[in-house]
Amino acid sequence: MRLRDRLNNSNLAKFLLIFFSVVAGLLLCEGLVRGFQMVPPVQALWVEDDEAIYMRSTNARLGHVLRPGGTLDHKYGRATINSHGLRDREREISKPPGTRRILVLGDSVVEGITYVPDDKTLTRQWEAFYPDGKTEVLNLGVSGYCTRAEVELLETVGLKFQPDVVVVVFVLNDFHNFNREHTVEGGVVDRPQWSKHLFIGSQLFRLLSLRFNWFEFTTETDPMRWNHAAIGGNNVTAGLHRLRELANRLGFKVLVVAWPEFQNGQIVDKRTMPDNPNELVIGRLAEMNGFPFLRASTGFAQQLASRNTPISPRLDYTSDGDRMHPNAEGSRIAAEFLKAAVDRGLPAPPYQLRPTDLTATRAAASWGENHAAQTQSILNRRVAALMIQGRIPKAEAYLKEILARNPNQRAANIAMGGLLIDDKRPGEAIPYMEKVVAIEPENPENWVVLAVGHAGVTNQAAALTVLQDGLKRHPDSANLHFNIGYLLSLRDPPQAALPHLRKALKIDPTFPHAETLLRGVEQTLAQPQAEP
Repeated sequence: MRLRDRLNNSNLAKFLLIFFSVVAGLLLCEGLVRGFQMVPPVQALWVEDDEAIYMRSTNARLGHVLRPGGTLDHKYGRATINSHGLRDREREISKPPGTRRILVLGDSVVEGITYVPDDKTLTRQWEAFYPDGKTEVLNLGVSGYCTRAEVELLETVGLKFQPDVVVVVFVLNDFHNFNREHTVEGGVVDRPQWSKHLFIGSQLFRLLSLRFNWFEFTTETDPMRWNHAAIGGNNVTAGLHRLRELANRLGFKVLVVAWPEFQNGQIVDKRTMPDNPNELVIGRLAEMNGFPFLRASTGFAQQLASRNTPISPRLDYTSDGDRMHPNAEGSRIAAEFLKAAVDRGLPAPPYQLRPTDLTATRAAASWGENHAAQTQSILNRRVAALMIQGRIPKAEAYLKEILARNPNQRAANIAMGGLLIDDKRPGEAIPYMEKVVAIEPENPENWVVLAVGHAGVTNQAAALTVLQDGLKRHPDSANLHFNIGYLLSLRDPPQAALPHLRKALKIDPTFPHAETLLRGVEQTLAQPQAEP
């Protein structure tokens, strides 16, 4: 054999040795990844879900959109999506001569899916106030949207309808610089077919793809961060800036409206200016862009004043008393107030940008930064999205399937307990939350959720026992102290609530509702006791 042939054979042997060593190493790594379950399943990737009311958008600023032609039957009626992807009646793109078009931007407050039937949305009731048919009010609300996303939807869909007026209904979560995930299906990133098959078939490839974002798999499995990166920081300031540019270029009028929180005894506007507690941050930002600004709370206050009997704004104006989403009556009052405001006349563009108000922009930025997009597991994303879509039975069946395979799966037990509590079935939630507490007793939040389940079935004694057991393990939990204080405040007299409420505030001076409840208990105790 010649020297050259020997060298070729030697090189071939080395190549084959290296090749088979690499293959063996990859197979070993694949086995280890599978054996230790180091990578999540792929249920949420490329799964077409024709029943979903929402679908993933290829526009990263939107993240999700309403599915054209979709329908959803819920306990209050039917939600119908038109061919343009709007929760609205079918519309012609061309505007009839002599017709005025009002486009209403917003999130779930405007959209109203699972809260009101089609004919009772804010926009449909507003349009019904014009019997001559010369004013059309279009619903551009999409649940979960922030201000920048709302303006993006206006730009990509709404402008083709040639609006004369654009109304922005601003809700507190508009400050968040991302849109909450509403879909369970993916597949919006264009990538080679072989990479998809390898992602499904090889857990090692999946692990590396997610770790290093090969072919943007990480982007797609964490859509909120993908959306957040496209929206950027301080989305409210950026969104209003873009809205002003569009209004000035196209000539439509703008009105910005702040949506309040509905409490048992009052209607409250939140997120006020640091330098003026009587002024809202969104109001200052709107006026900075030259836009007229109104508080919806004004219209509701006027309606309350006209009634002869006291009512609870929370129970009478919001769906299921959730403090925010208007029911049919709340939508009607808002529509009546907004119609009157628009019909009185709005200043026409051009809207002049006033000197930048750093206090307002910093306040808006701070609020957004305090509510960052959180990475969610595929399980939590899927359950949350199904619940948002009003498909609770499907979410429940999905969790039961997981728990049938592994009854001690912590995340599935937490999700099932939360689902059942949200669905007003707290008694059914108790066994799941008891298991969560047993699995993870070091998390004080688990004790609180278990107590909520007991309280939901009116067993306040059991709820208090759970909270007190949790407090023995977590004496510095503001949440546990507050909830114990809340239950004790319901007793007569509520004296025992005071130390727990004060402790909660000492641990966390900003704990929600703690200061208000403490003040109420102190006022109750300060009042003269009635003679027996």
